[in-house]
Amino acid sequence: MFKKCLMVFFIMAILCLSVYTLMQTNKNKEQNLKAFSDSNSKVENDKQKIDINQQNRYAAAAKKLDAYLKEKGFNGTVLVTDRNNVILRKGYGYANMKDKVLTTPRTKYRIGSITKTVVAVSILQLQEKGKLSIEENVNKYIPSFPADKNITLRHLLTHTSGLPEQGKGKVDAASRQKLVTWIGSQNLEFPAGTGWRYTDYNYMVLAYIVEKISKQPLAEYVKEHIFTPIGMDESGMGAKFPADIFFAEGYTKKDNEFVATPKLRMSWLYGCGEMYTTVEDMKRLDEAIMTGKLLSKQSLSDMFTISPARKYGFSFYIYPDYYHNHGVLAGWNTFNNFNWDKRIFVILFSNVQNGMTDAFNQEFRKMAKDLLEGK
Repeated sequence: MFKKCLMVFFIMAILCLSVYTLMQTNKNKEQNLKAFSDSNSKVENDKQKIDINQQNRYAAAAKKLDAYLKEKGFNGTVLVTDRNNVILRKGYGYANMKDKVLTTPRTKYRIGSITKTVVAVSILQLQEKGKLSIEENVNKYIPSFPADKNITLRHLLTHTSGLPEQGKGKVDAASRQKLVTWIGSQNLEFPAGTGWRYTDYNYMVLAYIVEKISKQPLAEYVKEHIFTPIGMDESGMGAKFPADIFFAEGYTKKDNEFVATPKLRMSWLYGCGEMYTTVEDMKRLDEAIMTGKLLSKQSLSDMFTISPARKYGFSFYIYPDYYHNHGVLAGWNTFNNFNWDKRIFVILFSNVQNGMTDAFNQEFRKMAKDLLEGK
């Protein structure tokens, strides 16, 4: 009998202790949840107080920029960001006018001369690996290129080589070696290093050097050493677009009608116009260059040092408050602008060759900057 009573007592004691422990645990949970809830609420309230003016400014900026693009009849994709805050990311008009396919933030465009940026990065990467020097004569890497022209890789990068503007030549541009040998035979407009003349020939020669030194086709090198490492998954190079619903068709506007442009002679865009990308990937490339993901500090310094004859570095125009490059092809017109100190990016891609001018870009870029700065 005594043992039975003792057993009942122990069972009751255990039950009471369990109930008490459960009550205390629930009480503590409620207190912790309340404390977490209060803390979370405080953070949210603080965030609203901190961001409300900025959010209003962003909303007002987006509205005005959107209205501007609509008023101008812009056809393409725009990306405007301020310190990674997206202000405006939108497609306007059609990527394919025949099939009525609208542009989107993911639409892919040929970017013309902005292609030169990945060629410049490739050259600098190879220099960092000790495989070439931008101070060397081109003849060291291409024996068929005349040594007595005294053109260095730096001259090519900065468009101070003296080579003439690109024109139609009687050469098989599909043969890279024949192309660069022919370019080397052209008469110089001025001695290397004494003037400035923008010409695609410079970057065609550089592209050939990348291929020769790396022993890879340019498209493969760029994919392996630039696109893939930084996640530019929507970008590529080559004469043909892969089968993809996001590729834009190219047009020219004539008498208020959009006319599809003929197929490009891609062999003449070697190293200077064969890349395609999106506005998001363009920003990704800019950021990767500036943050050292692709280049050393020394290479970055070289890239953004102004050449004596012009406000131009390696593939970028350099102005006091922003960096800029521009690409135009039959059917495409693209602008890439950013202020790195303020992390303001303004990127405009259009699949209408004459749908934008430099004045249009400058006006839109300045408008975006002023609106974001509350001016």
